[in-house]
Amino acid sequence: MKISHNDNMLTLYSKQQDIVNSTAKYTVVEAARSVGKTTACLIWFLKRILKGSSGNNYLWTSRSNAEIDIVFCKFKRFLVISDLHKYSYSISSKERVIEINGMKIWFKCFNDINILCGTNISAVVIDEATNCEPHIWHQIRSSIASDGLCMIVGHARGRKKWMYRLARKAESGHSDMFYVNINSYDAAKSGILNHDDIEKEKKILPEHIFREKHLVQASEDGDNPFDLQSISDCIQLFLV
Repeated sequence: MKISHNDNMLTLYSKQQDIVNSTAKYTVVEAARSVGKTTACLIWFLKRILKGSSGNNYLWTSRSNAEIDIVFCKFKRFLVISDLHKYSYSISSKERVIEINGMKIWFKCFNDINILCGTNISAVVIDEATNCEPHIWHQIRSSIASDGLCMIVGHARGRKKWMYRLARKAESGHSDMFYVNINSYDAAKSGILNHDDIEKEKKILPEHIFREKHLVQASEDGDNPFDLQSISDCIQLFLV
């Protein structure tokens, strides 16, 4: 898929296209860092807005104001290379709210979404979802319109998070759900990451950390620096 405007050209690789083309009620993306997931999710977000109508609300939420500021700036640049630049729109940089053709697009960190209580959201992206508390997830979920869509994005970090459990449902083919996994090798094949750098980290990092960081495979207990097999092996030493 390509989005172009003058000399700007954006080409997506297959895993990114899977994100962009998802029409599931809930899309769950488990991804390594720096693999292009934010770009793909921004385009998915834009596609939803392009299909929207006056009165619709859209939300992008993440764990910190710093991360929201980065995405907000990227989105404003994306307006230029999408069909949305043809419409009249207003931007409130202080509030991080954009109004386009009667639609409102909100960019808020997790702690600031109370302002949207009671609002029907037509599409939402929950970025850094592994850092999102369960009560915030439930609050967002209850605000999604009946025909609204939700994109949930995060990294592998233990198996106790609500996102991990939701990802396993999506991966198993649960109704109205779609699952995408992007590891570092996927990004290396597309030229986004350097394959040799990944292999160097494979030699340096503990195995369970490498699996989480690059293979997007959650360890048995993300709060424990040792995997459960290692703990079991140590216990066995005292039992013999």
